[in-house]
Amino acid sequence: MTAVAYPSFARRYFGMLIDVLTMLFIVGAIIKSGWIIVDLNSGFLLFVLLAATYDPLLTIYGATLGQFLMRFRMRNRSDGRRISILHGYLRFAIKSTLGALSLVTVATRKDRRALHDMAAETIALNAGDAAIHASVPR
Repeated sequence: MTAVAYPSFARRYFGMLIDVLTMLFIVGAIIKSGWIIVDLNSGFLLFVLLAATYDPLLTIYGATLGQFLMRFRMRNRSDGRRISILHGYLRFAIKSTLGALSLVTVATRKDRRALHDMAAETIALNAGDAAIHASVPR
């Protein structure tokens, strides 16, 4: 088996940025549509609820838009399989609390794991490597 190449800091950062912009676009579209009347506080709550759904669930079942476009997937560090819902929400909670600061370790570690990845026992793999890594018998 060949060595695994991990996504760069730039790809991780832009993936996160794409996801935040996507969620802001969705919230803006909901507000603009008039489906619900939203003030500043409820708009923020709508964003938080969307983020709490978008990031963990899409990461668990495949990839967020940012992960997809930047061609990386989040996997369980120990076996390379998709992460559990518990790990998905733990990862999301820490990433949401720390924001982009959570990515500070990506540039300095060989495995390019962010702080939220270390806490949740997850790892970012290039999209092609994620499929290969998960299929290797353990």
